[in-house]
This record gives sequence, structure tokens and C-alpha cells, in this order.
Amino acid sequence: MLALTFANVAQTNDKNEGRFERAKVFAEVSAEEFGHTKEQQQELYKKKVQHYEESYVAKQKFKNGEIT
Repeated sequence: MLALTFANVAQTNDKNEGRFERAKVFAEVSAEEFGHTKEQQQELYKKKVQHYEESYVAKQKFKNGEIT
């Protein structure tokens, strides 16, 4: 049971780290494509991380039957 708990926590942390890495890559590619400044790239990164967080919360609420 303890090993299962640790495996679940490790997967959650991987998903969280993946979210930040995906947001970073998204911001970098967008900056290259559209010529964003560093400030614009950082703002886009923050917004993308926020988007992933809000999407995760909505999916959890849907799974729990809180929203349809």
C-alpha cells in the first residue's frame, strides 16, 4: 500500500513538472514564431501555466461529478 502511495505521488509530481515544461516550450516556440520580447514570453508562460492549472481543476470537478 505504501509503495502504491509513493508511486501515485511520483506520477502527480511528474505531471506537475510536465505542465511547467510544456508551458516553457510553448512560450519559447511562440516567441520564436511571433518575435515576442522576453517580458512577453514570460507573461505567456505564466498564462499558460495558469491555463493548465484551471484545466486540471475543471477536469477534477468533472470527474467528481461537481460539474457536467
